[in-house]
Amino acid sequence: MFKRLLLAFDGSTHSREALSYAIGMAEALHAELYILHAYAPITSSSPLDDADEFLDLEQAEAMRIMSPAIINAQRTGVVVHPAIVEGPAAAAIVRVAAEQGCDLIIMGRRGLSPMEQVLLGSVSDNVLHLTDVPILITHATAEEQVRI
Repeated sequence: MFKRLLLAFDGSTHSREALSYAIGMAEALHAELYILHAYAPITSSSPLDDADEFLDLEQAEAMRIMSPAIINAQRTGVVVHPAIVEGPAAAAIVRVAAEQGCDLIIMGRRGLSPMEQVLLGSVSDNVLHLTDVPILITHATAEEQVRI
């Protein structure tokens, strides 16, 4: 059924919980796992004058965040495809899912209050509105939320 899974991963407790589901599903379904990290677009107000230097720093930080997830998935024998992309998270998730032909998006969800959702929205809500690909949204357990 699902052969290409896309995990949105930012290193948070919520994305680590989603990683557990993604690895388990990829193993059970013999599916490939795309692990995506999106970073903020470079703007003219970026803190460094040199855009290439800023890009290198962003990509190095993304790889530092993603490395444990990649290693954990590879240890189980899952075929992993890391993806580091520039752009707003929701748009990047939808774009990579389409480009790679992913048939399931897996992501963690932060427990925003109703007011926070109105003011900020959430990446998972935005992805839901931007794609037709099925989405599995996980919640961190109460024990894991305490560790944040």
